[in-house]
Amino acid sequence: MAGEVNLAQFGGDTKRVYESKVRKILPETAILQRRFPLGKDSRANKIGESYNIPVALEVSNGFTYEGDAGLGGNLADTRPMYIGQATIKPFTGILRERAALTAMSRAQTEGPGAVESFLSLFTTIMRISGSNRLEASQLIGQRPYGVVESVGSLVDTDKVDVVFTEASWRPGIFWAFGRGSVWSTFQPAGTVRKNADGDIKLHSIDSANRTVRFQVVGTAAANFVANDTLHPFGARTGATTYNEMPGLTTQAANTTGTMLGISAADHPNWAGNTRSTPANLTYGVIEDMLRELRDRCTSGRLIVVVPNRGWSVLAEEVMAARGFDASYTSQMGKMGVRALGYNSADVGDVEILNHPFLAQGESVILPEDEIIPVGSQGLTFGLPGKTEDEWWERVPGTSFAELQLYTDQALALADPSKSFLRTGLVYS
Repeated sequence: MAGEVNLAQFGGDTKRVYESKVRKILPETAILQRRFPLGKDSRANKIGESYNIPVALEVSNGFTYEGDAGLGGNLADTRPMYIGQATIKPFTGILRERAALTAMSRAQTEGPGAVESFLSLFTTIMRISGSNRLEASQLIGQRPYGVVESVGSLVDTDKVDVVFTEASWRPGIFWAFGRGSVWSTFQPAGTVRKNADGDIKLHSIDSANRTVRFQVVGTAAANFVANDTLHPFGARTGATTYNEMPGLTTQAANTTGTMLGISAADHPNWAGNTRSTPANLTYGVIEDMLRELRDRCTSGRLIVVVPNRGWSVLAEEVMAARGFDASYTSQMGKMGVRALGYNSADVGDVEILNHPFLAQGESVILPEDEIIPVGSQGLTFGLPGKTEDEWWERVPGTSFAELQLYTDQALALADPSKSFLRTGLVYS
């Protein structure tokens, strides 16, 4: 080792670099984190470990029709409104990373510039990785990250090629989580197939063929079988139990079950909207989704989230309908669009967003004004109660020190009736 490492000083340097350079770094995938940062909305009230959000489950119905005679009469009985409390707990996530004490010592020996260079790269990579995990949970938490279509034979004795269904294919997830990320598989009924730390690790991605090669422990069939669902390791623990937050698509898709402590079966006004009939993604499909939301008297700002492939299809539809306008110049031809939108009756301008983590067979409409971020801590280094000189900890019995990135938060959909999850989208 080049010399003794001052971990307390390294912690102070880490905080300085993080606050000045890294704190504001968010990857392009952090779409929801930018839209709904923690602390944006004050409608959630913290009660113990939970946040309570008042929601209208039934409206006033004690209305009297008196007619035109003007004679008066008895009023109808009151039918009072019912205000319920949606309850959500923030979910904790911790990203761990280790650095060799030798590398840290050499950086300190070389001076502040070397320390800053080392920490900038180290903390930026952790920040991006943690942000990708958080974003995935905010969007699709407690839903499958992929559904297995077919499984190949073992390659090189410890690897297997897995093809995922077109409807569930999320290439952005695999690229963002990257090689070495650890996964679990569950059978269709919810029974665990393989849920051991390190037994299923991502090796490589073949986007063109919807195929991911995983490094596995045991036989191919012990890890993957057709129709199994894929989840990040530790995110799902049983048939109905999870360690990750319910994502916005999960909350939008709840039509009969209980979500945030409220039963959609008992309170239909709380239910979301779904449809799964096959259809090519077009502006006509988006209009049809908006029509159903108009039937439910939806108001407020809506956003339509589509997968990257869906964005390309919609952009091509716009370009195909476009003629030459005042922007035309003979010097350079330019095609393409940076933003997409749609205008529909009652709901007005609707923004269309592309999200690389959304499955190719899905699109979701979300009410922007009804999404409430709750929690105690955004992504930050160090565990609660730790000062910066305690951020780095020596790993006993090793020549490494460890740094942890921590968050405790969730997104609540306060009115699922204004949301719509459409599945079954195809591209033919």
